[in-house]
Amino acid sequence: MLVSKARRSARRHNNSLRWQGLLTVILTAVIYSLSLLPNTIYIFLYSIAKDFVEENPPGLFHLYFFRFSIAVQGRNITSNFYIYSLTVDSFRDFLISRAKLLRVSLPCSRGNSGNQVQKTRGQGEETELTAV
Repeated sequence: MLVSKARRSARRHNNSLRWQGLLTVILTAVIYSLSLLPNTIYIFLYSIAKDFVEENPPGLFHLYFFRFSIAVQGRNITSNFYIYSLTVDSFRDFLISRAKLLRVSLPCSRGNSGNQVQKTRGQGEETELTAV
């Protein structure tokens, strides 16, 4: 059902959505495959040489290469945001609209933080203003 809706939407937009979707899927798959490569190498090397690798205390192989492989896998999650931003026009428009909305809704602080103290004119009294 969703595929048929997507196909009708792509036909209405002169198949430009088809290329966007194809490019998004290809880039996501390539980045995902590259991010799994170090972990695959780690598992393969560990299965071959588990008799020679120190586990307790962990040796350099466990400390550095395992951490590296997990860090590369974590970068896959953040790369999806950039892939979608570059390839999907509607996602980019959504981000721009949300950034504008956020800019309008946040007060401008201009270096003031926390509570401010303001003097009223002529009376010398201090009134504490709280940040909202």
